[in-house]
Amino acid sequence: MIKSQNRPAKFSLTIGFLTPKVSRSKVKSMLTQNDIKVIEEIVEEKTKLLPTKEEFFSKMDEVMGELKTTRESIELHAGQHTRVDDQLDNHDKRIKKIEQHLHPSPLPAA
Repeated sequence: MIKSQNRPAKFSLTIGFLTPKVSRSKVKSMLTQNDIKVIEEIVEEKTKLLPTKEEFFSKMDEVMGELKTTRESIELHAGQHTRVDDQLDNHDKRIKKIEQHLHPSPLPAA
């Protein structure tokens, strides 16, 4: 909590929160240069690790490109599985025909 030495004790200011007894306009006029400096330092400290807009959008472009590539790869892979499954079905049919031709089922006993 940031308290100004020049302000009465009943008024306190925290970042993003004002006591209910004081309106924003009154507090704004009550801030000292030191208060403003302290708030600026806190904001600077909290935001110094955040990327710039350009850095953010550049990274997002990179991530979206990787996501697009991954999705395309997954679609190709799924298509390959479908093709392999179709080949296996075809082979099963052909093998059954060959087996029936080579090993006909015995005639029923009379």
